[in-house]
Amino acid sequence: ENMKKALKFVQRKWIEEGLGDLPTTYIPPTNWIDSIGVQAIVQTFPSIKVIAGLYSGFF
Repeated sequence: ENMKKALKFVQRKWIEEGLGDLPTTYIPPTNWIDSIGVQAIVQTFPSIKVIAGLYSGFF
């Protein structure tokens, strides 16, 4: 839930600042992501097509 809130904040700021199209890639800050993190990204940023990091879990 915290990750979703943070991603929504980033999305709003991205649009407010006029940074162009929303990002299509995501790199986790610690290079690790789990299924909950992937789900939060997919739900908040449908523009994300590539997640570049180490994944812990099942596809």
